[in-house]
Amino acid sequence: NSKTALLFEKENTISIEELIKDYGYLNEEHLMWVLERLLSIVGYVHSKKIVHGNIKKENILIDVENHNVKLMDLTLATINADDKKSKYNIINENYSPSYVSEKTKVYPNVDIYALGILAIELLGGDIERKAMRISINLELRNFIRKMLDYKENDAWKLWDELIDLRKKLYPNKTFKKLEKKLK
Repeated sequence: NSKTALLFEKENTISIEELIKDYGYLNEEHLMWVLERLLSIVGYVHSKKIVHGNIKKENILIDVENHNVKLMDLTLATINADDKKSKYNIINENYSPSYVSEKTKVYPNVDIYALGILAIELLGGDIERKAMRISINLELRNFIRKMLDYKENDAWKLWDELIDLRKKLYPNKTFKKLEKKLK
């Protein structure tokens, strides 16, 4: 069980705190672009039998030019997560489901759940209550709620669903860069 560190520059990326401060909460379309990229990273990590387990806003950097994301801090990830003896290495109060403990079998849904919580936060919702504004599109709210379901373990399936939803809600739309909020 060896761990590898990957170093990269923060160039052209900002933290979620900086994003919210400088750009405000994301609208639905921007959130869908960011979430699409996060689901692809999580899908790849899961395909390698790794559960990140520590997805939270502090571990994500966003490139405002193209919505690309960087998922950081795999130091507490569970390697060989499909092994029945694997256990979680960390539990985050707001980003881990309530049923997770040091004794719980490791499932990939904890990463998907964390992305759902992050989506609520990026939309300006209340992560403690897992509540989203009523003005958020119902289909998108239902999609995010689905991510909070303990049964949802397939990031690639959700990735496909999200792309279909984005195309349905925003047909023929071209990519738009984020714009800083007016002060």
